[in-house]
Amino acid sequence: MEESKRVLIIGLDGFTWRIGRKLAREGHMPCLSKLMEMGCHGTLKSVLPYETSPAWSSFQTGCYPNKTGIFAFHGYSRKTRQIRLNSFREIRVPTIWELLNDAGKKIISINMPMTSPPPLVNGIIIPGLTCPKLSKETVHPPVIYHKYLKSRPDYLIVNNKPQACLSDYISKAISTEKVRGALALELMKEPDWDLFSIQIQSTDAFQHKNWWALDPDAEGYTETDYGQAIEFYKNIDSLLKQLVDVAGESVLTVIASDHGFCSKKAEIGINTWLSQNGYLIYHSSKKDPSTKVAKERLKAKFPILKLLAKYYGHGKERLTAFRKTDRFAELYAEKVVRHIREIIDIDRSLAFCLGGMSGSLYITDRTRENQVEAMIGKLLAEYGPCSSEPVITSIEPIKELSAHSETDSFSPDYMIHLMPGVEARINPEDEMVVKSGIVNGKQTGTHEQDGMFVLNGPQVKSGSMLNSEIVSIAPTILAYLGVSVPDHMDGNVLLGAFKDSMNVEYKKSVDFEKDDSGYSNDDQSAVEKQLEDLGYL
Repeated sequence: MEESKRVLIIGLDGFTWRIGRKLAREGHMPCLSKLMEMGCHGTLKSVLPYETSPAWSSFQTGCYPNKTGIFAFHGYSRKTRQIRLNSFREIRVPTIWELLNDAGKKIISINMPMTSPPPLVNGIIIPGLTCPKLSKETVHPPVIYHKYLKSRPDYLIVNNKPQACLSDYISKAISTEKVRGALALELMKEPDWDLFSIQIQSTDAFQHKNWWALDPDAEGYTETDYGQAIEFYKNIDSLLKQLVDVAGESVLTVIASDHGFCSKKAEIGINTWLSQNGYLIYHSSKKDPSTKVAKERLKAKFPILKLLAKYYGHGKERLTAFRKTDRFAELYAEKVVRHIREIIDIDRSLAFCLGGMSGSLYITDRTRENQVEAMIGKLLAEYGPCSSEPVITSIEPIKELSAHSETDSFSPDYMIHLMPGVEARINPEDEMVVKSGIVNGKQTGTHEQDGMFVLNGPQVKSGSMLNSEIVSIAPTILAYLGVSVPDHMDGNVLLGAFKDSMNVEYKKSVDFEKDDSGYSNDDQSAVEKQLEDLGYL
C-alpha cells in the first residue's frame, strides 16, 4: 500500500540568496546546503508590494494581491471610509489551510502571519504576526493553548526585549526561534498530519536591524561582526535539520521566503510629504501623531499617569507593564499608541499611503481627477527619476498593472514603485521626507522582490535549478497532495521540479466570502504595537 504523501513547510521570512548562498558555501548552513544539493532550488519572486502581509497572504492562496485584497498590514474600506488592520478574514480567496481541510487533510501551522483569527480546520493553527496575543481565544483549537502554550511564557509573537548591541540581538533572536522550534518538534508528534508548517519570523527582523553585519558591501561591515552574526544562522540551520529529520525522508520539504533583502539606501515618508503639501489632513493639530505629545496630553488628563510615568520612567516599555489589567489595557491601546488609522481625517484628505515596499496610494475622492494628477506630478517632480533626490521610479494606476487587472473597492488607486533599496515610511511622525538607510554609521536592511525557495523530497529532481513565483507554492502543494487546484489561482504547479509526471486536477472556483474580522480597537492597537517593535510602523 502506497504511503500517504506529507508536506513540511518552513517559512524563512525575508531570507535571501544574497547571504544564503554564501552561508551555505562557507559551511555555516550545512543542512540548507544539503537540501539544495539533493533537491531543487531557485529564486522565488514575491508579489507587489513585496512585504510581509501581502506576500504571505499570496503564499497561502496562490493569488496576487488583487484577488487576496491584501496590499499591506492595513487596508482601506471605501464603503465605511475607514483604515483598519487586515486579518485572515480579510483574505478574499480560500487558503491552502481551508482547501486542504475541505479535502479531508489534517493541518498544523505555527507562526504564519495573517492566520489570525485562525481558520477552523481539522488540525492546529497557532497564528503569527497580526495576532493580538496568544490565548485560548486566538488559537485553534482552544485546548492547544493550555496544552502547549500556557507553560511556555517565552513563546512570543514578537520578542520586544530591548538589545544594546549585536550580541544581544543575536541572543534574543536565537532564543525566540528555539522556543518556537521546540514547540514545532513537539507538535510533530501529533498523529496523522498531512501538512506541517512553521514560519521563522526572526530572519526578517534580524536583517532589517543588522544588515551591516551580513553584507560585505554594507556601510559598517566588519569580519568580526560577521563572525558573530553567523551564529544566528547556524542556529536556524540546526533547527532546519531537526525539523527535516523528525518529519522523515518521505516528506516533501518546502523552504521558502516571502521576499528577499538588500541594503537600505533610504526611506521616504510619503504620508509626511502628503501632509506637508496639504493632501493629507489630521483629525486635529499637526503634532498629534507624535507619541510624545500624545503621552503628555494623557498625563495632563489623567494625573495618575503622570505619577506612574515619574515612578516607572517615560518609556513605552514601562507603560506596557500596566496593560496587565483591563483598566490600563484600554487606556494604553486606544490613547498612547496612535497609528495612522486613528490619525487621518479621511473626509478632509485627498490621499494617503499604506504599505512600505511599494507604496499603496489611496484616493479618497476619485472625482477630483485634476487635483490627483497635479499631486502625482508634483511628487514625481520632487522625488522621481529626474529629480535631485530620486527615490521613486514610477507611479502607476493599479488598473494598468498586468498582475492586478481585477480591481475593486479594496484596491489602492496607485502603486508607488520605489528605487531598489528604498522603502516607504507609513507613520508621518518625522518632519523629514527622505532619510538615509545608514544609522549611526551602519547600514540597515530592507526588502527586495526576489526571495528564495528549496524543494526536497523523494520525487524531487536532485541538484536542479528552477526559478518561480511565490504564488506557485500553494498550487504545487495542493497538486502534490492530490487535491484539486482551483482555477482562480494565479500560480502554476512546479511540474519541472519533480522526476515523474504529476496528474494535476483543476476545479472551477466557487464564490468565497469571509466575514470581516471584527478586530476591536484594542486588538488592532496590540498588533500595531508589535509592528512598531519590528520597525514596520
